[in-house]
Amino acid sequence: MKYYRYLLFFVFVFTISLSHAQTYTYTIAPEKGDCYGMRPMKCMQVKKEKATEWSNFYSAIEGFDYEPGYTYVIRVKEKKIKNPPADGSSIRYILKKVISKTPAVASKVTSEVLLDTTTSWDGTLLPAYPQGQPRVTILQITVPPHTQLAPHYHPIINCAVILSGSLKVVKDDGTALIINEGEAISELVGSIHYGVNEGEVPVRLIVFYAGTETSPLSVKE
Repeated sequence: MKYYRYLLFFVFVFTISLSHAQTYTYTIAPEKGDCYGMRPMKCMQVKKEKATEWSNFYSAIEGFDYEPGYTYVIRVKEKKIKNPPADGSSIRYILKKVISKTPAVASKVTSEVLLDTTTSWDGTLLPAYPQGQPRVTILQITVPPHTQLAPHYHPIINCAVILSGSLKVVKDDGTALIINEGEAISELVGSIHYGVNEGEVPVRLIVFYAGTETSPLSVKE
């Protein structure tokens, strides 16, 4: 009989606890928004159940590892806190399930100018485009670590963008320039130079040439 009294008591307590905890579906935006607590801060943007507007979410969700750039749909248990701190939430949020995690689609097109110049990297004015049928060539070049390219010159205008690594460009008079990942360069025209990868990783670059059908891209010395 005593066993059954304990069992009934446990069921009663469990039922009471369930009445103070409910589970909801949250949709979480891929980026945090500006909000204000004790100071300016960033808050997760949340739509609860069928809400149509984003709301600032000031608390943490236990067990949920938020990663910007993804839209989440999750199930969250909300449990009321009996005696919450004066400056804290009265609800405890606990992750029950991640329903989906979807990469966000960019909301707008962006444009960044990498290079806009009328000179080569050494300050020499670029020459006029050659006469004849125009030809545009784009090369992807990979330079292994600790590799020096042969001295050469370009008879036509060309520009490069470094995709990875760092490349040193050296003129025949010893003048040098180092270009790093993400940077662009307007190459020398008609001046002998060479490139060298002094690093530990391969250098990858895209080179754009603007010449004619008969123009060589480069001439080795």
